[in-house]
Amino acid sequence: MRLEALPLVTNLSAPLLSLTVLVPLLAAFFVARTSHLAQARNATLTALSVSFGASAWVLVQVLSAGGGMLADSLLSNWLAVDSLSAVLIVLFPALALVTAAAAPQRDADRRFLTVTLVVVSATLATYAAQNVLVLFAGWTGSLIPFLLRRERDRWFALSRYTLGASALALAVAIGAGYLGASHAGVADPLSLASLARRSDGGTLLLALVAASLLRTGLFPAHRGIAATLGGSGLLLSMLVMNGHQGLYLLARIVIPHFAAADSQLIFWLGVLALLSCLLLAVLGLAEKTAEGLLATVFVSHACALFAGLATRTPEGVTGALLQWLVLGVCSTVLIAVYRCLHVRTDGDITGSGFNGFAGATPRFAVMFALAALALAGLPGTLGFSGEDLLMHGALVAHGWFGAVLPIAIALNAWHVYRLFAILFMGEPRISPLNLRDALPRERVSLFAALAVLIWFGFAPGHAVTLREAGVRMILGTATTVSAALP
Repeated sequence: MRLEALPLVTNLSAPLLSLTVLVPLLAAFFVARTSHLAQARNATLTALSVSFGASAWVLVQVLSAGGGMLADSLLSNWLAVDSLSAVLIVLFPALALVTAAAAPQRDADRRFLTVTLVVVSATLATYAAQNVLVLFAGWTGSLIPFLLRRERDRWFALSRYTLGASALALAVAIGAGYLGASHAGVADPLSLASLARRSDGGTLLLALVAASLLRTGLFPAHRGIAATLGGSGLLLSMLVMNGHQGLYLLARIVIPHFAAADSQLIFWLGVLALLSCLLLAVLGLAEKTAEGLLATVFVSHACALFAGLATRTPEGVTGALLQWLVLGVCSTVLIAVYRCLHVRTDGDITGSGFNGFAGATPRFAVMFALAALALAGLPGTLGFSGEDLLMHGALVAHGWFGAVLPIAIALNAWHVYRLFAILFMGEPRISPLNLRDALPRERVSLFAALAVLIWFGFAPGHAVTLREAGVRMILGTATTVSAALP
C-alpha cells in the first residue's frame, strides 16, 4: 500500500494540528524570555496540556472517521494525521507533560523547559508532516538537546555524530525523492507522497533505511544512541528517545512503500534488529552505572520494536505498536524516579552495592517496580499482551532467528530487577531523614501514566482496537489480531 492510497478524506473540525504543533513552540519563546522560574514552569505545563487536549480531540475525530487521513483545517498541505500517527500525537505530549511535571526543581530551569517545548513541537511536526520540509525540520529540530550538549566525552561526541548522520541520511532521501518526483512530473514534488517515487534505483530506500537504523540504534549505531542517556539532561534525553522517529519513518514510509518490492532487505533488517536487541541485552551485563544500564535496556527494546515492524505480520506489527506505548510510559517513569533519587542524594548512588532507598521512599519504589514489571511483560499490564504478540510475530517471520527475542527480553528483565535491587533493597546507606518521598506532583503524574498501562493490561482488546487501523495502514491489508484478544 502506498501513501497516495490514503487520500485526505476531509479536514479536521478546527486547526487542531496547528494548535498541537505550534502552541509548544510559541510557549518556548515566552519561557526563554521570562525571568520567573515559576511562571516558566506553569507556562510549560499549560502549553503541554493544551497540546495534549488538542491531540486527544484529533484522535477522537480520526477514530470517528474510521482511521482515514484527516488534514489540518488551517495548514492542510503541511499537516495531516491518520490512524498511525494519531495515537503517537497523543502519546508524546502526554509523556512530555509527565516529564515536565515530575522533573526535579534542579533540572527544571528555563533551558530545560524551553528545549522540552521545542522538542515536543518538532516531534509532533514529524508525526503530522505531509511535506518533506516539515518532516526534515521536525527530525532535526528534535536533535537540539544533543547539539547544545556541553559534555566533551567521546561517547557523547559519538551520539552527536550518530544522530547527525541520521539527519544527513534523511536529507539524501528527501533529495532523491524530490528528483524522482520532479522527473515524473509530479505536481507537488515536496509532498510526503513523493518519497514513494524512486529516483535512481535503491538510493532512496537505502537512505531511508540508514536514517531509520541510525536513529533507532541498531548495530553498529547502538553505542551512539545508548550514549545519549548519559551526563546531564537525562530526562530530556529520554524524552527525545521516546519520539522514536526512526521507527516512525520505518512504519510510515519504508514498510508500506518498499517492503513488497524489497522483501529480502526488510527480512534481513528484521534479523539485524533482533541481533542488535540481543547484543545490547548482553552488553547490559557489563554495565556498572545506572544510566548505562537503563540506556542499553531502552535501546534494546527499541530494536525489538524495529524487528516487530519488520516482520510484516499482523501479530508482530500489532505487538510493536503496543510495546511502543509501553516503552514510552515505562522508560519515562523509570528515568524520572531514578533522576529524582539522584537529585535527592546529590548523586550519592552506588552501583556496586545496595542503597536501601525503599524505607525512605516507598512510593518511588512502587512506581519503579510497576514500570519495571510492565516493561518485562507482567500479566495484568499492557506489556504482557504486547510482548506476546511481538514474540509470536518474530517467530513466525524469522524462524529460529526469532528465538533470540525472548532471550533478550529475559535479560532486560533481569537488568531492571538488578537496578531495582541496587536502588531500593538492603540496608539504607543514607539516613531516611535526609530523603523525601515522591511529592504530590510526582505521584500524580507518574501513577497516572502507569494506570494507563494497567487499564489496557486488563482490557487489551481496547488497545488492539485502537491500533488495528494503523496495522492495516502499515501492512496494506484488512487482517488484524483483534479477534485473538478478549
